Amino acid sequence: MQDRPSIALVIPTHNRREKLARAVSSALLQTSPFDEIIVVDDASDSPVSYQELPSIQHPPHLNIIRNERNVGAGRSRVTGLRSSKCEIVAFLDSDDALHPEYVENILKIWGVADKNTAAVAVAFFWCTDDLTPYRVQVSPKVEFLTLLQKGNYVGGCSIISVRRDLASKIEFPTTRGAEDWGYLLRIAKCYRIHTDHRPLVYYTSPSASSSDNMTKNYRRQILSVKRILREHCDPTKAVARKQRRTLAALHLARAGRKRLARRLIFGGLVQGEMRIQDTLKACAALILGGETYSKILQKRTQIRAEKSKLGRAPEFELT
Repeated sequence: MQDRPSIALVIPTHNRREKLARAVSSALLQTSPFDEIIVVDDASDSPVSYQELPSIQHPPHLNIIRNERNVGAGRSRVTGLRSSKCEIVAFLDSDDALHPEYVENILKIWGVADKNTAAVAVAFFWCTDDLTPYRVQVSPKVEFLTLLQKGNYVGGCSIISVRRDLASKIEFPTTRGAEDWGYLLRIAKCYRIHTDHRPLVYYTSPSASSSDNMTKNYRRQILSVKRILREHCDPTKAVARKQRRTLAALHLARAGRKRLARRLIFGGLVQGEMRIQDTLKACAALILGGETYSKILQKRTQIRAEKSKLGRAPEFELT
């Protein structure tokens, strides 16, 4: 135990009391404990308190930091990262959960990582809102240009752990959308991102929720992607146009902006800037309407979960 690197967990949260308790429980029920758990309350309507969080007899150091105003998950992660003194810092969104052997395995992975590795991305379970797994996603090798061209094929920050000394040199994007992708791009541009095939995180699917944040905030998402692309490449290049057009067409269609969506889809097909798969998604949302399309995605997720042979996630319950 003394020879292992110290490891902390940062959990940003905003108005997710029940799910936060589940996330903290999954962090406490580890076969090898965290040295520190940092909950960053991003100005929730009612402040997060120690009394409402689960506890165990010999817990790791638990710290709650409250932001005076809502600054978003990205900046909240930076707050947690900067307050930690541990060598390794893992991130977890408050609606996700960790496998009981997360710490045990992640430290083994870091033990074989080279000195230029700034982050480790693990495989994860796609889950419904109640953490019923229905699919495992394993990230292929992460390279900067591939990540820029294909978008975020790795996953959200819940599957990421970083070396604090290297990660502290990289600013987290200030965008309020696509910040996970922006952060991974900044890391991959300077350092190595190690990927591992072991699924160690229960990651809730956005389509499993009744309120689709990406649809409601499509303007914010599009502007965020535009800022990220402007940072890493000439926005007139094909890769930038393709990313913006694909995202805009899908979100405009789901938000009911049919005229603009049709123009983007038609232009994308003519200029070859949209994949067939993305075009079909945008057309389906355009024809069915955003609400119906979202309900179909939710139903598909439920059916896949019912047919899944991955079993259920552990019961993360502590008093």
